[in-house]
Amino acid sequence: MYLSVHAKAANAYRNMGAVTQVDGASPGQLMMLLFQNLHIQLLRAHKALSDNNIAVKGLALGKAVRILDEGLKAALIKNSEDGFAQSLSDLYGYCAKRLTQANFYNDPLPIEEVLRLMDPIADAWKKVVAEQAQSLRPMEVE
Repeated sequence: MYLSVHAKAANAYRNMGAVTQVDGASPGQLMMLLFQNLHIQLLRAHKALSDNNIAVKGLALGKAVRILDEGLKAALIKNSEDGFAQSLSDLYGYCAKRLTQANFYNDPLPIEEVLRLMDPIADAWKKVVAEQAQSLRPMEVE
């Protein structure tokens, strides 16, 4: 596929921005980036389904499942005594399964379900990262 010089430059700029964002991110910020990208892919897949664009839907859902499995699930600390980590792992696995079903049956309902399940977790990460940033700020001296 041929890309114009402008398109190549734009892609390089976007990739550089993503790399810079990741390189300078804390672990909490990386989690937020994963959740943001997951949300974007889910919205993209939902829109593609309503537009009957099956190819875009499949790509977006494939990326979303990879974010769940290779990003969020892989980031969990594997501790057999940590019930919370196991519950999150199970939830991420369930969401990946639902997205696979959405892809197979061209059904938007599982995508909407995953959005409802993941958005509160993403919001919790935003609060954690904001609190960490607040605690790292130097104290003002009067």
